[in-house]
Amino acid sequence: MLKPEEYFEPLPKEDKDTEFIAVEMKSFARDVWERFAANRLALIGLIQGVASLNEDDLREDLRLATGGEEAAA
Repeated sequence: MLKPEEYFEPLPKEDKDTEFIAVEMKSFARDVWERFAANRLALIGLIQGVASLNEDDLREDLRLATGGEEAAA
């Protein structure tokens, strides 16, 4: 049976950087946008949702959010 100190052996110095994997750095927002853009149904839903908004809906939402008071135009 192996002793704990025999579980691993140190890697030789010349082999330390042979398996370096380079990855492009991305911001969180860029990563989210790329994943979202790859999902076509989600993009269609976003476009449809934004297109369905109109001024009357927004005015009604504002009226409800302010407790029924009319918004100053």
